[in-house]
Amino acid sequence: MHLYMYIIDRNDKRVHHPKLVESRDYGRRDFPVEVQGSISRNHFNIELFENGYFLKDLKSKNGTTHNGNRVGLVPKRFHKENLLRFGGVYVLFSDYALYTEVEILVKVGLVKNPIPLVDRTGISLINYAY
Repeated sequence: MHLYMYIIDRNDKRVHHPKLVESRDYGRRDFPVEVQGSISRNHFNIELFENGYFLKDLKSKNGTTHNGNRVGLVPKRFHKENLLRFGGVYVLFSDYALYTEVEILVKVGLVKNPIPLVDRTGISLINYAY
C-alpha cells in the first residue's frame, strides 16, 4: 500500500504537491521553506511494517498531533485520511495522489462549504472563502 503526504500551510492555506511516504525520519528539510521555522530538524518518524504505517515524535520542540491527539515516543499506527499537525503545518495522508487543492482544504477543515460555480462556457469552477 502506498501513501501520499499532502502538506498544507495553515497560515496561507496553500497545499503543496503530494509526496510519497517513505520509512524514515522527517524534519525541517522535508517541508517548504515558508513553514520550516515551526518544524524541528528531526520532527517525526514514519515506519512501514507488515501490519501498516507507524508514527512517532522525535522529541520535537513543539510536538506532533495525530487526529487531535498528541504523539509520543511510542510508535502509533496511522491510516490513510489521517491528519498530522505540527507548527504551522497540516499533513494529510492519502492513498490517492490526485486530490484538488479545494478537496484537501475541505478535508482538513480550513475551507467549509465550497460554493460550486459555472462560468459562461459551462465549465465548472469552485469558489471558496477562507
